[in-house]
Amino acid sequence: MRDWRDLDMSCETMTQAMALEIIQKEATQMGLPMLEALTWMTDNYEELDSIEKVAYRTAMRGFKRLLAPAV
Repeated sequence: MRDWRDLDMSCETMTQAMALEIIQKEATQMGLPMLEALTWMTDNYEELDSIEKVAYRTAMRGFKRLLAPAV
């Protein structure tokens, strides 16, 4: 088990790749494709632990940037 301070630091510096890896692991555990897992996380956000919440927010920020209209 990692030290809790390492987990806090990883939240502050979580990359898009790290976030997607965490979400993919959750999706696999739930037996869902990634998009369905993200939908479940959206609907059940309060049930996520702190690392999952950061991963979710990081991933969603990245998707919003990716899908934003070009300026």
